[in-house]
Amino acid sequence: MSTTFALLVGFLVLAILAYRQRHRLKRGEENWGGEALRGKRLIFSEQQFRSRRTGIVAKIDRGYLAEGLIHLLEFKTRRRHRIYPADIIELSAQRVAVQDVDGRRVADDGYVLTENERDGSRLLHQVRLLPEDTLLRLRDRREMILGGRVPPRDASAPGLCKGCAYRVECKK
Repeated sequence: MSTTFALLVGFLVLAILAYRQRHRLKRGEENWGGEALRGKRLIFSEQQFRSRRTGIVAKIDRGYLAEGLIHLLEFKTRRRHRIYPADIIELSAQRVAVQDVDGRRVADDGYVLTENERDGSRLLHQVRLLPEDTLLRLRDRREMILGGRVPPRDASAPGLCKGCAYRVECKK
């Protein structure tokens, strides 16, 4: 009887934990941006934009509208709550593509919402987006590197090479 009781209690605990996890995720989904985006209306979700002018294609995780201005949010699941330069570049590219296609102005600041892959905690980071001319210079340099017209520079941190998609071509 005690084994049956222990199994029943264990099953009940697992069911409660599963319910709480599902409820927490649903609640979190409804409040992606916390206080920073409260009162702003969701207008884009998982939508792709293609700028004919710049050739930039970007998929928007979330776009919110407030007072005629679009605010972008990028969602990242990571081991640690931190942002990377690539996040800022990605949001900056999204801004250019959205403005070119939609015609409305996008805020100079964007948001990166990090979710810790271990415990599910979330943290909202506000970031300053790159000016368009800086973003376009990065785009041009990337195209020149991929076209073999200029050599790539070494990564600033050796760990960056581990996950690089061009590691085989680079041979570093």
